[in-house]
Amino acid sequence: MKPLCKLYLKQSPLWPLRFTALWLALVMSSTAFGIENIEEIRFKEAKIGFQGSAAATVSNATGNTNRDDWGVDVLSRWKTNTNEFLFLVGRNYGQDPNSTYTDNSFMHFRWNYLPDEFLSYEAFVQKGTDKIRDLEDRSLLGAGIRLKLHYQPKYISHHLGIGAFDETETYQKLEDPKKQNQTRGNLYWSLYWSPELAGAPVTIGNILYYQPSFKSSADQRQIHTLTLKYHLSRAVGLKLSNSSKTDTAPPPGLKKNDRTTKLKLTYRF
Repeated sequence: MKPLCKLYLKQSPLWPLRFTALWLALVMSSTAFGIENIEEIRFKEAKIGFQGSAAATVSNATGNTNRDDWGVDVLSRWKTNTNEFLFLVGRNYGQDPNSTYTDNSFMHFRWNYLPDEFLSYEAFVQKGTDKIRDLEDRSLLGAGIRLKLHYQPKYISHHLGIGAFDETETYQKLEDPKKQNQTRGNLYWSLYWSPELAGAPVTIGNILYYQPSFKSSADQRQIHTLTLKYHLSRAVGLKLSNSSKTDTAPPPGLKKNDRTTKLKLTYRF
């Protein structure tokens, strides 16, 4: 099996051109869907100015197991003294000789207004698709507040978010599409701990989302993501993540629970 590869494009004089080319390639080659866990990529506070990165993962296996997996995403963040803009787009695909088991793409744009150090107001729009779950289109438009409970650079990041979003989903099951329009609450809690300063080269993350429907108390979604990254060196690391999702009122034919576990070898330069 070929190792997973992760490539980061750091800020440089040519970064705007690199980012534009990658962004256009992604948008032209895929449809977008709303990402559910934005906390995993913004637990570290952005610096004033423009920052960007790109990441790609590739996996191939032949012999007893034949499968191909690949994914790519591009992140852009621009921050001033009182505003921050975040844009993320990506694509994931996986198949074996008998079936396609991963096929999704996403786009996410978020604006944060930062009136002081501990409080920010945010608005976001998300859009995307997931063919494996028969999700033809998911569009979100939401807003809320984000509270900084505790933050120490390179050591701890602790946040709480409260808000709501309008959701439009179209599911394509056989020839019977089902479209849903509703408003959901959006509560999240995130805690990242990086005891690197204490001599232990690890980063531990714990993120919880709770998204109840305002239309029906029986329709609730919960997401829990736990991550552990071990830094083998300044550039190389191993990242283990486990994500569990629960939908108490899924569309017909879909299960209530999803669980995903991933192990990645990362390289940064």
